[in-house]
Amino acid sequence: MVQVAQQGYMYDYFHAFFPGLPCSVSLASLLALPLEWYGWCNSHERHLLGGVVLSNLFFVLSVSELYKLSDTVLGNKNIARTAAILYCLTPANIFMSAIYTESLFAYLFLGGLRMHAQNRNWVASVKFGLACFVRSNGVLACWFFAYTTFIQCPLAVLVPGNLRSRERLPRAYPTRACTWSLYLHIVMSRAMQCLVVLLPLVFYLLYGYHQYCTNEDTRRLSPWCDSVVPNIYSFVQSQYWNVGFLRYWQFKQLPNFALATPMILLSSFGLYTYFWPRRPTSVSFHAPRLFPYMAYWGIQLLVALFTMHVQVTTRFVSSCPAIYWFAAHLFHTTTPVLPSTTSNRWLQSTILFYFLCYSLIGPVLFANFYPWT
Repeated sequence: MVQVAQQGYMYDYFHAFFPGLPCSVSLASLLALPLEWYGWCNSHERHLLGGVVLSNLFFVLSVSELYKLSDTVLGNKNIARTAAILYCLTPANIFMSAIYTESLFAYLFLGGLRMHAQNRNWVASVKFGLACFVRSNGVLACWFFAYTTFIQCPLAVLVPGNLRSRERLPRAYPTRACTWSLYLHIVMSRAMQCLVVLLPLVFYLLYGYHQYCTNEDTRRLSPWCDSVVPNIYSFVQSQYWNVGFLRYWQFKQLPNFALATPMILLSSFGLYTYFWPRRPTSVSFHAPRLFPYMAYWGIQLLVALFTMHVQVTTRFVSSCPAIYWFAAHLFHTTTPVLPSTTSNRWLQSTILFYFLCYSLIGPVLFANFYPWT
């Protein structure tokens, strides 16, 4: 990442990293130029310093964004506060502090979700677009616009008197049913907002095409240029990182599956509790308005399980607010999620132990170059 910030995209495999963080690190490193002038550090160390400061700054800011989003969506300050505390102990916390994309992406993505929850969708689309400039999974933010367009408003159009449908409407239309003319307006607006989200990805792929496919010498070495849709990012992920559907499902990868198992189990249980509850345990957690966030959690889990290096699951879903909402509601619900109160206490202790354990072990292993998430 620091090499990209210093030298740009010199090699095709550098394109596994989107330009959002390298550009930010380059800008942040300019603030440390006086240190280099006085001989206290060199250019590489200056960029390292800028990257570390930037990652930690955006991690702190992302905590604030999660709290505000939780308060907006859940309407419960206690659960919002607990979710923010748990986020500070996220099992992927080492990647929030090191020069990785997680903290910057989380800040932009959670900020976009907050704007979307407040129905400030154009601002949300800009934030989601910036998040897409940082990580490829930023494109999944389009799901929230799709949900508004194809689920919320059609329900109100077809059943305008249904209070449950109207409860799911965007906040801009709390007192009136969604008409067909209003629906068409929303469709056009959401399509344009999704375009804003996708533009950074499109420009990034066009940059890669221009860099390698417009010159005959480099084109001969770049087989992806002749694809129906030339995509350097997909090529690099497949060629150098062996990313693809079920490619990681091998016996030799069992230790990595074990590393991701706690997050997979937590995610699976959280989704099961929401979609198939024994009985609602929390008005805040089981509200219909949480559906798009829970569905997004499920989409992320499926992508991580079947197409990615599975050990990355822990940090891949680290910016998903539903994880922390589910964990937080377990500490506040008065109705046991499991059959007995004792089992419920055991579940709370297990989740807290998992968060603390990964938060403490992760930095030690990562700093000593041992495999981690």
